[in-house]
Amino acid sequence: MSGQFDDTASYQTLQDRLERIDAAHGTQGNRIFYLATPPELFPTITGRLGDAGLHKPKRRAIVRATGDREALRHDSSRRAS
Repeated sequence: MSGQFDDTASYQTLQDRLERIDAAHGTQGNRIFYLATPPELFPTITGRLGDAGLHKPKRRAIVRATGDREALRHDSSRRAS
C-alpha cells in the first residue's frame, strides 16, 4: 500500500488493512513499524500512527534516519508529541 506520511486517511487505510490481516492470520495486533525517514518527520509519523489507533502497547516503531547508520528504537507505548 502507498500513502502520504502526513495524510490521516493513509493511516486509517493502513489500520483497516492490518485489522483484516490480524483476523485472517491471528497475529493479535503485534506489529513493528520500520520507518526509513528523515528525523524531522518522526514526530509527525508516530503521531499519525497514534491518531489512527496504531500506536499501542505490543507495537514498536523502529526509525532509521535517512543518511544515518544508527537505528533509533522507539517504544510505541509512549506517544511522541
